[in-house]
Amino acid sequence: MKSQEEIINKMRELKNIREEEIENQIKYLDSDHQKYFKVLNVNYIGNLEIKDKEDKSKKAIFLLTEQTIDKNDNIVIIEKYYTEDFKFLAGDNKSDGIHQFMLNKELTDDPDLLDSLNSLRGEKESEIDLQEVERNELEEIAKALGIDEKDIKNMSQMDLAQEIEDKQEDENKDNREDKEENSKEQELDEEETKKIVNPKQEMKINTKVDNKKTLGQALGLNPSEYTKIAIVYSEKLNEIDKKDGNTNNTRYSFVAIRKDGTAKTINDKLEIDHISGNNSYRDAIKIDADKTARKDDKTRSRYKIKGKEEYLSVENGQYGELKAYYGKGKTREKNETVETQLETTNVKRTPIELRNLQASYKGNRNTDKMAEEANQHFEKYKEKKVGIKSVDGDEKTKEHIHDEERTIYNDDRSRFYRNRK
Repeated sequence: MKSQEEIINKMRELKNIREEEIENQIKYLDSDHQKYFKVLNVNYIGNLEIKDKEDKSKKAIFLLTEQTIDKNDNIVIIEKYYTEDFKFLAGDNKSDGIHQFMLNKELTDDPDLLDSLNSLRGEKESEIDLQEVERNELEEIAKALGIDEKDIKNMSQMDLAQEIEDKQEDENKDNREDKEENSKEQELDEEETKKIVNPKQEMKINTKVDNKKTLGQALGLNPSEYTKIAIVYSEKLNEIDKKDGNTNNTRYSFVAIRKDGTAKTINDKLEIDHISGNNSYRDAIKIDADKTARKDDKTRSRYKIKGKEEYLSVENGQYGELKAYYGKGKTREKNETVETQLETTNVKRTPIELRNLQASYKGNRNTDKMAEEANQHFEKYKEKKVGIKSVDGDEKTKEHIHDEERTIYNDDRSRFYRNRK
């Protein structure tokens, strides 16, 4: 029997998988219509034994509710049923007023499945409601920070104690000269790991950094051994590392956490970006999880992945939270980075549009194209924030932000209907 935590993690994963499928299906639609296609909620409704030649054990059953639109732009609500290993069982269009499951074609030889699903669905509304779980988590974070929960929906990792410490910290520490970093990795036992790692400052090793590659793959870490990458304060890490002569003089460091709770520093995988790693006031172009882009000097640490033109950076958000970013290459003229926000403990899965901006198939000059377009808005027109289409490197697309609402240009409605036929 799976624990509640394991069930919730499966629910989150199912939601992420389905959201990515939807994003791939609608990527050619115009933005005005894309917003109607989304996952609304995931519920755990109980367990069923699914007739399978290889596995006859009971499976947790999830009810995923999603929203779409029909050819007349009417909103349609669909319920879909999945097993814990994300196998689609059946669906029900709730908008037609008729309660009727449409079984997965591969399961039509299981005549009892429909009755079992009906029975399970009718017994109880839901054992675990993911929307409610996430709402409770959000309320806890908001309460701890003393701010309104609506202001932290796109925040990443939180560390309240360190937030206070940061506010009191002497700003001169940001300008310390970079010393020669030691590339020797450092092993940390479970107790040492607990001293420096805050669970709200972690990224899963399978977090996507572009359209295909995971964070673990980018860093060359084996997912069978490591589960997470944690962002830690270098000073805390140095308290442990100094016994072996290791020092890191940039604000934040990364460590890899194993399944058994131990960890190691990954100085053998990363090197401080000497041009901007310790320079807190060098501008960078950042594309955030809400699909808006900006250019500012909030970066506090930037690392280059050794042997690659790939970068990881960390910045402090509005409320002291940490935000992690990934960039691929730098511009040839200004040595600028264009970085996309990464999913973290307290940031929901980032939109696929962000990851696609870093896609390798776009070529070596992709960063130059994105930066050139972005700087037209940030430097020439003095815009503080623009939509993702204004930094995608395609001059034919534009997306401006006005009074927190987006005005979409080059709206190709004919393409929308053509792709829906």
